[in-house]
Amino acid sequence: MSAPKTPKAVAGVRSLRERLEQLSPVHASVAETSKKAESFCRSVRADLRSLRKQRGIDQTELAKGLDMSQSAVSKVETGSGDLGLKTLHRFADALGFRPVVLLVPSHRAVPVQKRSGRAAVARSRGRVGYGDVRIAVVPEDAAAIEDTESKLLRQMSVSVAQAMANLAKKE
Repeated sequence: MSAPKTPKAVAGVRSLRERLEQLSPVHASVAETSKKAESFCRSVRADLRSLRKQRGIDQTELAKGLDMSQSAVSKVETGSGDLGLKTLHRFADALGFRPVVLLVPSHRAVPVQKRSGRAAVARSRGRVGYGDVRIAVVPEDAAAIEDTESKLLRQMSVSVAQAMANLAKKE
């Protein structure tokens, strides 16, 4: 059996997007950020599914606790349903967890405007800066920073999980 054909309109939009990415650094940067966001969402979805399975809860049981359908739970876990912050919070709460959002500085942060004498920070390819200070980051350094950030976040995740397990044993 062959895979279903992509509609011409969808193929045309993909082609246009790829062309814009080739021609415009801004579009390429937006596309890269979008890919990273999708990867992050896939990771969160996989974590939710894994936590549900670790708890021995099936999708139907979780759906009842969330007052949603089993198919809605499946869509959230597989990527075709909404994964907003409220949905994430509801899933985590139903599974006995408290979601914690950790935002770490990006090596691409630069000020875009000042508010009350403090610099607002936005992402920009290859630069870190606050106020009037700017530091260029070469691509090799950027990759090393991202790798270090990933390792640090994994270590923090394990440490938090161990701390939570220890607290649960004390209760």
